[in-house]
Amino acid sequence: MHPILKKHSVIAWDMDQTLVNGPNSEYFQDYIRRHPEKSHHIVTFRNKNWADTIFGELENIGFDAYKHISAVHSCPEDIHDSYMAKNSGGMVMHRFMLSRSMSLEQFNKNVSAFPIWKGFQCKKIGATIIIDDMPTFVVPGCAKYDIEFINALDPLHVKF
Repeated sequence: MHPILKKHSVIAWDMDQTLVNGPNSEYFQDYIRRHPEKSHHIVTFRNKNWADTIFGELENIGFDAYKHISAVHSCPEDIHDSYMAKNSGGMVMHRFMLSRSMSLEQFNKNVSAFPIWKGFQCKKIGATIIIDDMPTFVVPGCAKYDIEFINALDPLHVKF
């Protein structure tokens, strides 16, 4: 067992570049299979509709998600979409706010919530660690909510 994961009973996993299509995905999937005594959750920035495809995607690659994954948690769309609009430029941001009848104050709150959302969600579900490939968007929330972080793209020196 990986020495860091040994002490955690509720583990959050990112999907893209972590459980699938990443350099360590097979190791992570194998770890989850070998540790059914732990609660494994997927915490993703995918919107709800896209997150709803996760179990099927994992099943298609031979991973029994219904057996091994406790739940999938997707980022609230207003938080995700506000952050994306902010980083797409002024006109996109303006159109987005108008289409959602959103005040600038609410928009800015949503944008600020994005980099801490995964840490917040981990705390909410009782996860004490997250494995994810995007530290820039995850570490701030981990620091705020005292969640350990493993970069899913780092080479594994200890086999999970």
